[in-house]
Formats: sequence, structure tokens, C-alpha cells
Amino acid sequence: MFTASFGLWGLDNYFQEAKFAIVFSLLGITSGIIFYYLILCPLITGLINYKDNNWSLPTGFIIGFLGISFGLGGYINKEYSTIIYCKDFKVERKAQGGGRHSSYYIYVKVNNKLERLESKADYWNSISEKENINLCIRKGKLGYNFVKITDE
Repeated sequence: MFTASFGLWGLDNYFQEAKFAIVFSLLGITSGIIFYYLILCPLITGLINYKDNNWSLPTGFIIGFLGISFGLGGYINKEYSTIIYCKDFKVERKAQGGGRHSSYYIYVKVNNKLERLESKADYWNSISEKENINLCIRKGKLGYNFVKITDE
């Protein structure tokens, strides 16, 4: 799940975050099933019947591949992206999410649609509502566009 955190970090800043999550989750699940049943089980006899502590080994492989595909997908999409354009956007509102770790959100209108962007706490505290912030719209290598806060 460690690698999945790379894919999840900044997922709110994607324009099609649900589609990204579904595609890479299905890719990870499918590749985990294929690897376990079509590659690993024929190589190691008796592996298909192995169970320990109510967690089956196939489930571990599927979850592992899910994390790897999600993490690699997020990393490749972000690291090899190109800038479409950068400009100033007005902060419509700010919000803070609760839970174990606080999340900091900035709402801006991009293409007449209110988008929720996740930001770091220091940056979130340094800006105010109705203030203009500079954002870059980036085209990801895998085709999933996202927003990057330039001053963060």
C-alpha cells in the first residue's frame, strides 16, 4: 500500500480523479490475478491451496499489484506531464478536512466548474478567500489532466 500512496497523493487535483482511480484499480486487480494464477501458481506446486490466518495469498498479491499500479500510474502521469497553461485563479473558498490527518482544500473555478484542490497546510494558511493564486493546468503523460499550485 506504500506505493499506492504515491498515486493517491494529490488525487483531488485531477480533473477526472474517479476515472483515474477506477482504471488503475482495475489494472492492478487484473494484473494481480493474472500474475498469481497464471504465472506463480504453475511455478510453485501447492500454492493455489495455501491459506494462512484467514488471509489468502492471492488477496495479498492482488492488493500489492493494486498499490503498485496505482502508485506507478500516479507517478508517471505527474512526473512526465507538460504544462498546458498557467494563470491566476480566485480562491472561492477554503475548507479543512478532519480525520486522523487533516487535509487542506482550496476551491477555485476552472473552466466554469468549481474544483477542489488539495494543498499543503503552510500554503493553505498563507492565503485567504477571494485572493488570486497561480495555478498551472498540466497534461499528464497518461492523459489525465491535473492542476498544480505553482507557489506551493
